[in-house]
Parts: sequence; structure tokens; C-alpha cells
Amino acid sequence: MASDHLPTIIRHAVNQLLKNVTRLQAQEAGSIETREEELGRALNAVGQAVMKAMLEAEDPDGRDVEIDGKQYWQAVRAEREYVSQFGPVRVERGVYRSVRNGPTVCPMELRAGIVEQFWTPRAAKVAVVALTEMTPYRASALFAELGGMQPSRSSLDRLPKALSRRWEPERESYERAVREADRIPAEAVSVGVSIDAVMLPMRDGGRHDKKAQTRASGRPAKGPAGYRAVGCGAVSYYDGDGSRIKTTRFGRMPEPKMATVKESIRSELTYIRAQRPDLTVVAVADGDPVLWEFLDDLQPDHSVVDFYHAAEHLKRALDLTDEPSALPTQERFKMLRRRLKNRRGGVHTVIRSLAQKEPRQTRAAPQYRGGITYFKRHVHRMNYPRLRHHHLPIGSGVVEGTCRWLVSDRMKRTGMRWDTEGGQAILTLRALTHSDRFETAWRLLAGSYTRPC
Repeated sequence: MASDHLPTIIRHAVNQLLKNVTRLQAQEAGSIETREEELGRALNAVGQAVMKAMLEAEDPDGRDVEIDGKQYWQAVRAEREYVSQFGPVRVERGVYRSVRNGPTVCPMELRAGIVEQFWTPRAAKVAVVALTEMTPYRASALFAELGGMQPSRSSLDRLPKALSRRWEPERESYERAVREADRIPAEAVSVGVSIDAVMLPMRDGGRHDKKAQTRASGRPAKGPAGYRAVGCGAVSYYDGDGSRIKTTRFGRMPEPKMATVKESIRSELTYIRAQRPDLTVVAVADGDPVLWEFLDDLQPDHSVVDFYHAAEHLKRALDLTDEPSALPTQERFKMLRRRLKNRRGGVHTVIRSLAQKEPRQTRAAPQYRGGITYFKRHVHRMNYPRLRHHHLPIGSGVVEGTCRWLVSDRMKRTGMRWDTEGGQAILTLRALTHSDRFETAWRLLAGSYTRPC
């Protein structure tokens, strides 16, 4: 191996690796699992040595530097440990000042793009991807098992919050850059826009006050309290056969009227319409009038109440008129459901059928009338046969899945409670990964740690 020109630390690591490889080839060295683990440590040692040399090469080595138009001089040299993908790396580097006793900067860190003065860019990226799927505790255990970098739980917990503090002030420009770097599928013929919310346990949700108020009113303080609504949105592309091609997802922690997630959806749709005015826009949601106030304002080509929510309302109404488990009740539901979905004017058939019946119990009359009103209110949003004929979406399952994937699967595990900052950090990164937009977003975030000097 031609290694004479390599730094001493790298030559030593490479030579040690060669010795280990020779030894591990021998069957008596242990089981395959043991040898594989030892080989991993040897390879990581080479990686650490190379990373150390690369980082040291970024240090000005005492020379004055210019940063943002200011001259900086070296105040002190000191060692610092950084987390690399291969493990910890200790580097001696210069710390600089522009004025005596002023704030310090590290040119090496700025040149290398060290994240939060601790992570190499690659190590930070790997950690973030892991944290979008698992807790810091589980991520720490996973990295320990893999045998490369082994950050602490507290370091992992701080990382997404620090990144979020960089993302949020630049959110609009970052979202624009990510959006413009994304590709609208050429085969898309329609785009579905949906919005919904899911309840999340919050640290500041007033859980104790709410339970106290419930008890004071004479009611038992049972069930969840301290939950608030997380806003979720989805923008999906569909081909000519009605198959979903691609989905962009949004998630925001609780805020009045879900203002930010609505803003993101509106900006996304405005961009899509500018790039592809030929796409048919379909707004899909459940029957919540608050959601439809926003969706109608987007002026979609078609508006549709989720068919499966409509079918649930139909089933509940029918169960109030006849015995739910009775075969005639079930057959009537299946018949009306088919007509609602497949027959032109099917929603009017449903309304007439419900109007001809009365609930079995008088006290159920308000609920029954509410069921009929639901269909009357959304008649213009229940033209399912026409939408299906044109292979357009009739269900809001995508945004419901977004609520589950973004929020519930990651953030509603046993004992979890969230504050706004920590929750939004996870939501932002998780939405980007589940929208296949993380690579562009990471270049923006990682780039914010790099400055010429």
C-alpha cells in the first residue's frame, strides 16, 4: 500500500487495520459475529483517523481570517471532541476573536460545517433521520449497537430542537426552496388537498385544571385531558387511473385556527397551479365546517366529503331506526351505501330514505335529524359517481394517514407529553422525511452552519 504520504495517525490506523484483517481471517479468532464486530471497530478507527486529519486541515493554523468582513485573530488553541459517523474525534483547533475579550468563533467549525459545535454534518444527518423514527433513548441504544458514533440521549434530544430554531425563522424561504427543488410528476392529472387534526398530549395542556373543572361540575374526571389539536395537511398527486403517485405532508403543533399549516398548504397549491395549471384540484375532508371554510377558499375544481365518513354517518342514522344487528338493517345500509357511491343522485336517495323513517327512541330524534342535516348540508360535496368516473379521489385517507404517521406513530407513545418547541422540531423533520424532501431540506440546514473564512 502506498501510504508514505499519509499523515502518521492515518498510516497507523491503516496498518492496524491490515493486521486485524489478517488475524480475523483465521478461524480460531472467534465466531463470525465476534470477528465482524471487531472488524467494524477497526474500520471505524480508520474513519476516525481520517476525519481527524480532514478536520485539522480546515484549521487556519494560527493565521488571521476574515469572517463577514471582520478580521479575526487566534486567541487560543484547545482540543475539542466532535461526534463523527465513525465515533468521537478529538481535534486541536484555534479559537478566534475580533476584539479583545469579545465573543469567540472557531474557523475550523465554520469551514467544516460542524453542527451545533459538536456534530460533523454527516453524523448530525444520520442522527436526525433516526430521531424522526424513534426516541432519543432508542436511537442512543441503536447507535451503541452499531458501534460507530455513540451520542448520549441528551445530545440526541437537543439536536432536533437546535435545528428547528434555525428552520423556523427561515421557514417560508426554506419551504419555498424545498418546494421548488421538488418535482411535480409528469404523469399527474389531478391533485388532492386535505387538512385534518389529531389530538396530542401536551405539557402545557392544562390537564390538572381541566380535571378540576370537571370535578367541580359534579362529573367524574375520567378520560384524557390536556390534549390539544395538531394540524396536519396533505397534498397528493394522482395519475389518470386515479392511483396516488406522491404526497407532500405538513404538520404543525397546536396553534389558533391551524394558521401555519393552512399557510403551507396554500403556498404549495399556489406553486402547483403556477407550474401545472392543467391539474384538476380536488379538496377532500370530513364534514367539519371549519375545515371547509379554508378548503372552499382555495377554490378547488371539486369539493368532496370523505366517502367513508359519509358512510359512517349513514350507518349511525340507520342504527337509530332499526336494530343495528338485524339483517334487514345491514342490507338496507349496504344498498344505500352502494347507491351513494355509484348512482347519480345517490345522496338524494339517501336523504329521502332517511326522511321516511323515525328513530326507535324519541330521545334519539335530535341525533337522527342531525344525520339527515349532515347529508343535506353536503349534497354538493357528495357527487361520488361523477368523481369516480373521472378517476378523482373521494376519500381523505391520505390526510388521516398523515395524522397517524406524522403524529400518532411517533409522538403518542406511552407516557409522552410534548411542549411546542420539541414537538415542532420532530414534526418538521418527520414531515420532510415522509414527503421525500429531507435531502434538500438538510442541505439548507447544514449549509447554515458553514461560513467562508
